[in-house]
Amino acid sequence: MFRKLIKYEWVAMIRSMIPVYIAMIAVSLLNGIMLHIGVDINHPAYRFWDWITTYFGGLMAFLYVTVMMVLIVFTCIMIIQRFYKGLLGREGYLMLTLPVKTWELVFSKALVSFFVSICSVIIAILSICILGGTTFLKVFSDFSEALGELIQMAIEYDAAALTHMVLFCVEIVLAGAAGFFANVYQGYLSMSLGQLARNHKVAMSVVWYIGISNGVGLISIIIMSNWPSNWLFHTDYFSEYAALHIVGAVILLSQIIPAVIYGIGTDYILKRKLNLE
Repeated sequence: MFRKLIKYEWVAMIRSMIPVYIAMIAVSLLNGIMLHIGVDINHPAYRFWDWITTYFGGLMAFLYVTVMMVLIVFTCIMIIQRFYKGLLGREGYLMLTLPVKTWELVFSKALVSFFVSICSVIIAILSICILGGTTFLKVFSDFSEALGELIQMAIEYDAAALTHMVLFCVEIVLAGAAGFFANVYQGYLSMSLGQLARNHKVAMSVVWYIGISNGVGLISIIIMSNWPSNWLFHTDYFSEYAALHIVGAVILLSQIIPAVIYGIGTDYILKRKLNLE
């Protein structure tokens, strides 16, 4: 049943995102054509092409920035909308009666939101690649070659250090993914708390989101200001590599713990089934 939830949520979200993805690629192609295709000054079509690039070049650049902003904003809106309408709106009466646990309903939406966000990032990067054209391909090729040489030099110099650095990068990437889920679950919890209000549910969701953000920020400042960082890098206690991974683990846990707390809070509120629209 959980797989069906994932499939249903994925189809619903990606179906709404595809038109934006197509628009992003199309606008990128038009801008790439204007940037990289030139007409010789002696060619009969030169004056016409020069007129197009002069009068429409700025417009196409503005359109590209606009569509990029739409891509970012629409992705966020879809993440919010799929949860709000799916679990807090009329659809919630049906969804909450399915033979699955409440946390699975919430997690399926968060997981699909994660993958859709990755798709949006890929489309945005692809659009930049299209704008760069052959220049981007050359820079990418040179960068890949230089990176390969740098990795080879690092292996020859200190393979153990390189291994630990790679592991640390993996920890940071995992922390970034956990941070995404923490942010999404914070939004879910805020909307769930806002739904408990009698009136102005959306406004109260925003108030709860701001309140939770400020509260978490204050707690983070208190913890960081009292964090005993001096002992962490003291060689009498830990090696440099161990200290590096402790930092990575702390960063990862700092994202996982809030995500779990937000998830538990959201699950608790949804199980009460109060004030569904």
